[in-house]
Amino acid sequence: MKTHVCLDSDVIIDIISVDEKIIDLALNSSVKDFEDSVQFFAAKSKKVKYIITQNKKDYPSSEIIVISPKEFLN
Repeated sequence: MKTHVCLDSDVIIDIISVDEKIIDLALNSSVKDFEDSVQFFAAKSKKVKYIITQNKKDYPSSEIIVISPKEFLN
């Protein structure tokens, strides 16, 4: 499984591989939606700055900034 995330100002989208460790973290997290949890832990493993999503409410508040596509474009 792979997920799309924003890494920095030079790279808009990168694909991060998801391994067993990320799946374990996602399965044992308090994030209710499994796919969101996988995306969050994949992003966290690569120290990304932003996750761009229409579904901001399902991501935990953390060191990763979660923004909507509209916020990103503004």
